[in-house]
Parts: sequence; C-alpha cells; structure tokens
Amino acid sequence: MLALPKTPRFLTVPIRTLTHWLSHDILVLAGPVLATRQELFDFVVDELRRREHQDARRIRPVRVALQNQRDDLLAFAGVLDEKLATIAQAEEVSEYLVRAACVLHRKPTTSPAYWQGWGRLRSKLGASLTVSQI
Repeated sequence: MLALPKTPRFLTVPIRTLTHWLSHDILVLAGPVLATRQELFDFVVDELRRREHQDARRIRPVRVALQNQRDDLLAFAGVLDEKLATIAQAEEVSEYLVRAACVLHRKPTTSPAYWQGWGRLRSKLGASLTVSQI
C-alpha cells in the first residue's frame, strides 16, 4: 500500500482551524448575517492562499473550489436573513434577537450556556416568552 506523506504539524493545525471555522461559524445554519459570512469566508480563502506554497497539491484545489463556489455555498444565508427579518417584523422584535434565538438552539438544552443565553433572551424579549417560542 502506498503511504501518503504526512502533512507537517505547522501546516495541519492552521488548516484544521480554518476548516473548523468554515464548518462551525460560516456554513452553519444558525450563524451571522450574509455579509459577515462573506467576510469570514474570504478570510479563510486568503489564509489558504497564504499557505498554498507549502502544499500546493492539496491546498490549491480546495482553495480554488471554495473561491469559485463562495456565492453558491453562501446562498442559503441570504434566504435565511430574509426569513429572520420577516419573523422579526411580524413579532416586532429586532433581527438581532431573532438571530440570537436561532444561535441559541445550536447549544444542547442540557448545557448551562443554553440556559444562560435563554435568560438573557428572556430578559430582552419579556417574561411572557416561553422555551417553545424560540
């Protein structure tokens, strides 16, 4: 069996971090507004470009694919922004709070962070808010 050369640690850690950001902060359903996602996406692509010379065979195809497909990959975020704006308008609350409720649901309901976030949201939205409403 042919063994592929190992990627050096000085390259693996930053690539892993960029991949994590891409999947957990940029392409995640409950996340920032489209413009912020675009900025973060472009940052990831630029960081890959900076490291490309260190392992062009592996990094370049991924970087080029991401660069060329950015708008398609982030199209869902524009639709989501519109839907969250509609909800905010219908409920007469800020878009920020509607988005915060969505982001809150990324956390397990058994975690202290969920309930701390729930408490902050409830104080901003009013005491009549129930868990099922967010």
